Amino acid sequence: MSTENLTELLKKSTSIKNESGYLSAVDYLKNLMSDLDLKDKDATRCSKKIISFIKHDNKLVFQEADKYFQKIIQDRISDNEAKHELYFSLGEFYADKNQFDLALQMLRGATASISPYEFGYLPKLRNCFDKLGQILRLSVKNETERSIEYIYHITSACLFEIASEINYSLMDNLRFYFEYREDNFSENIYLNDEDGYYDSALKSLGLLETKLEIIADIHRFATYDIPKNMGFSEQLLAGDNKASRKEDYKEFNNVPMILDFVKTIYAKTGNV
Repeated sequence: MSTENLTELLKKSTSIKNESGYLSAVDYLKNLMSDLDLKDKDATRCSKKIISFIKHDNKLVFQEADKYFQKIIQDRISDNEAKHELYFSLGEFYADKNQFDLALQMLRGATASISPYEFGYLPKLRNCFDKLGQILRLSVKNETERSIEYIYHITSACLFEIASEINYSLMDNLRFYFEYREDNFSENIYLNDEDGYYDSALKSLGLLETKLEIIADIHRFATYDIPKNMGFSEQLLAGDNKASRKEDYKEFNNVPMILDFVKTIYAKTGNV
């Protein structure tokens, strides 16, 4: 089906919602899905429209919704990009409804659906890990486990973001890389959430007093280890912005390297 035709049909669901209510609009979209046998990106578009409507239905039974969307993913979506998009949308939806187990299930599905070879791999991982960290913070009851999960996911999200920016800087004469090296990382926005929960998590693990050391280690990893893995010369790694910037660098996608590093933050507490 053409994008234009599907767009018009999805617009019609809004008119039905305005005239007859959310449930009628959802029924229309479910019929549309089956009658037109929508697949992959089209099925994801239609599903996201359904999600936007059922957000307003207080009578919704979440288990029934979960079964419906899981069947859509199983039967209609084989494309990983479309699968990731729908899983992530469902994760956000369930999180907003405080259905944390379902939210975590969907977000882990979203993470598993990202190919390391696709464009936007690291930004997508960053979004998944950030959302996972926020949900685990609210849903895990054991304080130590909660703090570890939060630090693990939020710090990983931070490093995915930085690595992604360094990747993009390869197309911009490494401008971001040199700007980032000069930043005061203690003011890094990713590790200083507004309500100070990162500090609270460190404190519960007995690590708050070493926060500056931890941040220095993260900064060193981001500005030395990651670009070294990409093939940066020792001159560039030393901060010489007059060094050649036209070498044969490779894009960073070594996710296990980041995850292994993040585990060292709390490994000294005996919690791995």
